[in-house]
Amino acid sequence: MIDSSQSLDGAARRDFLRRAGSLALGAFGWRGLRLLGLGAATTYAASCARQRSQQDLMRRLVIGITDEIKTLDPAYQVMALDGAIMANIQENLTWYNTKLNLRPRLAESWETPDNGRTWIFHLRKGVKFHDGTAFDAGAVKFHFDRIKNPQTASTRITRIKFLEATEVVDAHTVRFRMNTPFSMWPEELASPFGCIVCPSAVRAAGGKNYARRPAGTGPFIFVEWLPDRHVLLRRNPSYWQGQIKLEEVMYRPVREATTRLIMLERGDLDMVDIFWGHTDVARQSGRIIVDTVPMLAIRYIGLNNQKPPFDDARVRRAANYAINRDYIVKYAFRGNADPSFGPVPPALPSFNNQMRTYDYNPGKARDILRQAGYGGGVEVTLWAADSASDRLLAETILEQLREAGINVRVMQFDSAVYWDKFDAYITNDGKWYPRAKGVFDMFIGGWVGGENAFGYIDPLFRSTSNSNTAFYVNAAVDKMLDEALSTTDEAARAELFRKLQALIVDDAPWIFTYHSRITMGINRRVKGWITNPAGYYELENVLLEADAQS
Repeated sequence: MIDSSQSLDGAARRDFLRRAGSLALGAFGWRGLRLLGLGAATTYAASCARQRSQQDLMRRLVIGITDEIKTLDPAYQVMALDGAIMANIQENLTWYNTKLNLRPRLAESWETPDNGRTWIFHLRKGVKFHDGTAFDAGAVKFHFDRIKNPQTASTRITRIKFLEATEVVDAHTVRFRMNTPFSMWPEELASPFGCIVCPSAVRAAGGKNYARRPAGTGPFIFVEWLPDRHVLLRRNPSYWQGQIKLEEVMYRPVREATTRLIMLERGDLDMVDIFWGHTDVARQSGRIIVDTVPMLAIRYIGLNNQKPPFDDARVRRAANYAINRDYIVKYAFRGNADPSFGPVPPALPSFNNQMRTYDYNPGKARDILRQAGYGGGVEVTLWAADSASDRLLAETILEQLREAGINVRVMQFDSAVYWDKFDAYITNDGKWYPRAKGVFDMFIGGWVGGENAFGYIDPLFRSTSNSNTAFYVNAAVDKMLDEALSTTDEAARAELFRKLQALIVDDAPWIFTYHSRITMGINRRVKGWITNPAGYYELENVLLEADAQS
């Protein structure tokens, strides 16, 4: 069933990163790609094809992105793509490297004198914003006070729910006072909302207009944003970490996956995020390097934990035993994903590799359903977005669930309005209506939670979270989360997160399905690129080599 109603894009509210594109091309290869690139691809080839000058090739890195951005203001960022771009303009106090280690950025060091209730950060000296004004403690206070101010109407205010006040100690020392012990504050500051804005630029732009004229301390200076055309950045000649090799970076939105691939192969784009169905095709090109890393994201089938039949944990476990994850990864996604057995990506240091797993066992699933009183089977409704990945996942699991006795009716919604459909049943202020008329039994969801387990478990499984779309309630999980947030010892906290994963997996509030991969196509003349599993564009060490176009 397709619902074609239109409304504003609500997927952003839950940081859902949509990386679906057109359908896979199979084994046609590059010749077939050129011949069969219909629709937008044909339009591009006929009217937009152009050769870049040698000067342009040497001075500008052009990155093809999957969608138009929404904002470059950290106070209103909700889409992962926006955060990945704005991090090149505005920097954080802390950051994660590609090995997922937390490191200083604009802060040199930090400590807590009282077990996470107060955090003191010592700032880097001699750093300037793009307009020449000084980066200091006053700028840090301005940034977080702005997000906290109700008049700002920031979409990121929930990310600072534990922050009571930001105080200037001296020019290069800032104190964060929390309303409850919060051990994860340094890790949270590495998120896009923590990108420090230039106060004078905000004042000059007049509040929300800052999104069109952002300024920070980053390696690149904002030049222009032409909607549906490009975002252009130019290197910061006074960058505090030294000379940047790239002169310019341009981000070009190209929504259609086949078109992106054609433009990459031609040289009109230097880097693109490749749709998983095109990976084999891309590898056949002599001028493209394909780099794949596990993505810090999860894909799952959420279950309505407050409505029969999935209010019974036995039924939820049965659904997990009914799914063949290896089959999904190998055949549906052609090996371009990894099976999922828990609520956080396995790349995270605190991932629990000793917890229970739901191996494919349809016979066991049927037995459990019979014990739960559903020996005759059960009828349920699954919500899905009308995207290639969601369609494929839904089609793959339907027969597997049916074999176990779970008969699924699929309702598909336009991807642009998919998450709006949830707003009637779970509101921004945390009100739940899990048994209201028309509510889902199951839904396909995804989450990009960053580089630590907190970013997945707290928003998705805390009983008071408005991102807990499975309506999952477990007092033990809430209590253990509170304990983790008041534990500043990293090893002890990691162990608590491992216990939380085991507890959640045992409850099975979702059907755990697969973890996506980031697959980047890169022109061979691009040197020094390292794909970040969080999806950031780290360009400080990237350079371009001369290349003659065919």
